[in-house]
This record gives sequence, structure tokens and C-alpha cells, in this order.
Amino acid sequence: MARNRRIPGHSLRYNFSIPLTRRLAGLSYVGHAARLRLLLQRIRRGEAVVVGGLGGSITAGQGVGLSWTRGWLGHLAAWMNAAAPPLAATAARCGGAAAGDTSVRAAAGEAGSREALTGADADGGAAPGRQLLLRPALTRHVVHSGAVPGTQSSYVSACLAQHLPPAPDLVLVEFAVNDPPAPSPAYADPSRRAFERLLRKLLVLPSRPAVVLVNMYAHNAPAPDGSGCCKFWNNAERDFTELAAHYGLPSVSLKAAVWADTAANTSGSEALAAGALFNAGRYHPGPGGHVVAFELLLTLLQELAAADWRMAAAAAAAAAARQHHDGASSTSTSSISSGSGSAEQQQAHDAAAVQAEAELRAAFEAEAARPLPPPLGAENWEPERGSTCIIQQEFHALVVGSGQEPGPGLQQGATAAVATATAATAAAAPAAAPEGWQWTDEGRGKWGFVATEAGRQLRIRVRTELDGPRRDRGDVVAQLVYLRGYDGMGAATLTCEYGCSCGGGGADSADSAEAAAAAAAPWRLVVDGYAGERQVTVAATADFTVSQAADCVLLLTTLGPAPPTGGSQQSDAEVQRRRRFGTPGSKFKVMGILLGEDPAAAAAAGAGGRRGGGGLVDAFLRPESLVSAAVARNATLQAAVGAAEAAGGRR
Repeated sequence: MARNRRIPGHSLRYNFSIPLTRRLAGLSYVGHAARLRLLLQRIRRGEAVVVGGLGGSITAGQGVGLSWTRGWLGHLAAWMNAAAPPLAATAARCGGAAAGDTSVRAAAGEAGSREALTGADADGGAAPGRQLLLRPALTRHVVHSGAVPGTQSSYVSACLAQHLPPAPDLVLVEFAVNDPPAPSPAYADPSRRAFERLLRKLLVLPSRPAVVLVNMYAHNAPAPDGSGCCKFWNNAERDFTELAAHYGLPSVSLKAAVWADTAANTSGSEALAAGALFNAGRYHPGPGGHVVAFELLLTLLQELAAADWRMAAAAAAAAAARQHHDGASSTSTSSISSGSGSAEQQQAHDAAAVQAEAELRAAFEAEAARPLPPPLGAENWEPERGSTCIIQQEFHALVVGSGQEPGPGLQQGATAAVATATAATAAAAPAAAPEGWQWTDEGRGKWGFVATEAGRQLRIRVRTELDGPRRDRGDVVAQLVYLRGYDGMGAATLTCEYGCSCGGGGADSADSAEAAAAAAAPWRLVVDGYAGERQVTVAATADFTVSQAADCVLLLTTLGPAPPTGGSQQSDAEVQRRRRFGTPGSKFKVMGILLGEDPAAAAAAGAGGRRGGGGLVDAFLRPESLVSAAVARNATLQAAVGAAEAAGGRR
């Protein structure tokens, strides 16, 4: 913050396209912003940081050429590396003169970064279940988009590890358009509960990132009540802003910034005209809307940096005034005799400035270290068991016979593998697999176990138990992830072999003898991997409910071609419709399992029957979930490779 510590090449100035008053209107909540302020200080000291963006199709780039780099997140990435480049990048541009000094300072910055990634608790010790996460020194700020088009926050909440870069320092969250707009005052709605869990998961990550809500707006989207388009209330921002205040998360609002102009469709600024902002269809702002969203974020950063400087300067001035008052007579006498009053006063002022900055930083560090408040949704705690979206390498670790055998310690080992597998690639998985199964991605990046004959069995051993009081709240919804295609695909049955029960029942039906008898009957879920209606192959999901258990073993048995869903009464026309493309076969591919986090979701889906319903990701797993984590890791490694090359060039 102090002028004498400004990094060469840093300038937060920017030629904005919209007026300051509109940008300030778009800062819907600022709060203490402790984590974001501390992050800004690290950036101003020359550290490279890692940024993740989560959202739907808006963040993914729909409306700006289908590329996130052309949207608000891409604008932020470009600005950060141009206006506030890391010390390593600055040193490379400035040449060898400052290289030695810069390398030492960069190393100190990285040490601080590594310390921040230990997940220390409020007492200074390692937080339970946290592990030290290291990342290489970077030559640039790394920004990664984990956005998935057509999804709500519940999807990314379930598969969070697949959509974040390693050890993020800042996470920007955009779901105000995709999540339902209807308010949920008690946060009982499953969508709101999932969004709150997403925020809590982010805030307790070992890297303790700053989290900012980027609330977008689709001006032309029709309201769900049938009243037409252009409704101010038609996004999820009301509840989101309350959650921001509850957790102290800064948030920006596109509609708050532009509504005064777009509602009347007139503006003193062409940049704020409705046609300039919302010209990419009903549900997506166009390039102009993305520019405004970026400028709101930049204004937030500028305002925080300026406020920190003002607070530190005011504290330093007050301290210097006190020192001058306390020693005015003696200082005056000695200054007259020595003629050094001006230098001594400047030295005292500089010392006071350093002390003021340190005190301000300590205050924000104390605020950032506070434990999370209780959730607004009843018992809506974040899970402590690691990933709930167990795919790719993580799934391999849970399959009995793929390098691990049944035993009391298997679950602990599997859980540890889930927690740390994001640091490895699926390709590094051992080749071991149960008899008749092969672990393969088939050259498409979709890793899973494949069987090509009927009667092959595969056991999945997993913990379905939730933490805390939710452990006694009944079943949870789980989802089997499998490949669904149009040629040669067969079916399989899923059963609960031991340790748990599937298909409903449990605590919710204990008072009903009829329901208990039904629950005692053998349960099996038939999962058909063949879908000939369309010529597509997707990672589909099959919902079921499962009781909470510390050690649950699911048994998957291949069937070959599935029997007709309508039995012998199925018409020839229906058979032809189902077999429009390809033919059924005996191949079955299982790719993972998604574990429910909220018993309330299972209870709400109870009326849907024994199959469960109300799963985490709805119908199928998006391709982005299979590749996003690898893309994020590669982006970080590429930045690190640049650091190594730069160091080699200096030597």
C-alpha cells in the first residue's frame, strides 16, 4: 500500500466505458472483504495468484463467441497480467539488473503463499483434515474458467473439485441467472441449499480463497410467472445478496448498475443502452454486458485498494501527530541545533506508515481467520468427507479389486485418495481392474471401467455417511455415472450388497409396516447404457437413494442387451424408435458415483418412488467435468514452465 513499496509496472488505472456513479451502484455488497483485501496486498507485493471462475453459460462465453476469454472473466485475466504483473514477469521484462533482488522477493512471496495453503486454524495449527498444498512459482496470474453451460450451482457444488484450479486464491461465482429466481426465506429450496453449500466449500478450501459473487442479469429472459420479460426481480440475486452479507463476501450486480438506464431504454451513455448490453438472446448478455461486469469487478478492486491506502495513511498521520505532540519541545530544540528536523520527521512518518499498514493487515487477517458462521439453511453444512463427485482417478480408488481389496482400512484409504487425487491425472491410474473389466478412456478422456460380456461384476466401496447431526436425518440421493450411447451398449443392474440399503425406506419409513416390508424386498436398479433415439454418447446418471453408512458396498452386474422397457407389449414402432441409431450390445462402462450431501433432497424426492430422483447433476455429467480439472492443472504448469525457462535463461 505504501508508495515506497509499489511494484514497477503496476498501475490500477483503467479507461472505463461507464460512469463512476453506475459502477458504484453495481457494488451491491462490499462488507469487510478481508480475504480480498489481503489478496490485493499480495498482488501489489508482486505475487502471482490463481483465479477460478464458476458459473453457467454466461461465464462459459455464450453471447461472446463461445469463449470465456472474450467475456468478463477473460477481460479480468488480461487486465491482471497487464496492470499488475507478478514480480517474475516484471523482472523478465526489466532484464538482469533487478533479477537478483526480484528473485529473492519472489521467493519470499512464494513462501508466504505456501504458508497460506497449509489450512491453518484460528490457533495457528493445521486445521483438521487439511494437508499442505504446494504449487510451483508462477510467471503470470493463472485464470481458469470452470463454467459449465446449462447448469445450476447444484451441479458445480457437487463436482467442485473438477472445476477449480489447484489451490485457488480467488474464486468468482456467477449463478444468479441460472439458479431459480423465486426467493427462499428459510433456505429450504434445494437450489438455495446447494448454492450455500458451494459457498461454504469454497471458503473452507485449504488455500482459503477470497470469494466474490458476480451477479449477472438476463434482461430479455421471460419471468417464470408468465408476466413477460424485463423484470428487475428475475434472477436469484435477492437470496444471493443475503448470503453475501452472512458470509462477508463482496458482490457486484449487473442489473443494479444498468437498470436505471435499461428500464427506460434510454441512457446518457451508449454503453448502458439495453441494445448494447443484452444483444445475445434472451438469457445471455452480449459483449457490452460482459464489459460492464468486468468494470464492476475492477471498480471493486480499485475501491478496496484506495480505501486501504486511505486508512493506512490516516492512521500513520495520526500516529505521527501524536509523536510530534509528545516530543515537540525536545524535537524542536534538537532540530534547531542540528538542522535535521525535516529528515527525522520524514523517518518518523515512514515508520508510522509501516506500523499502520501492519496493524491494518493484522486486523483483516484476524477477520479472515474467523470460523464460518452456521449455515442459513437448516443443518446445511458442507461435507467433510472430500469430493462428492467421484469420477476419473478418484473413482478408480473406490473399486474393489482394482489394486485394493476389502478390509477395514479400505474406506479410509479411499477417502484419502479422493481428497488428494486432484493432484494426479487419470492417466496415471494403475492398470489393475476386476476380472472382465478394463480401466480405459478409450482415447476420449472419459475414464471408466468397461466390460464387454454379460455377468461381469464390479464392487464399489464408498462412504455414504454425512457428518454431524445430518447423520441421523435419513437417506441421501446418489447417482451412478455411466456411459450412454447408441451402438453396442448394454445394461447392468445395481444393488446394495452390504453395509447399506438402497432404493428408499430407512428412517423415513420405519413407522410403516407396509413400507418396511417393501424396503426389505430385494432392490435392484436396471441401468441401460443403450439409447438409440439420438446419435450421441454422454456420461449419463442414474438416481437412487441410499442409506447413510460408513462402509457401503454397491454391486454392479452386467446384463448384456437390456430387456424392452415395455415388456412383450411394446409395439414394433416403439422398438424402432428406440433403435433408430445403432443396436444394443453387451458393452457397459461405469465412470463414477455422485454422493448426496443433503438428506432434505432425498426426502423431497421420496414421493418419486424407490429410484430416488432429485439427484445432484440432473440427467448427465457434462463433458467439462471430465476435462476441466486437467485443463486447470495444465494452465498452472504452463505458467510454472515459463518460470523455469526464465530462470534458465538468466543463468
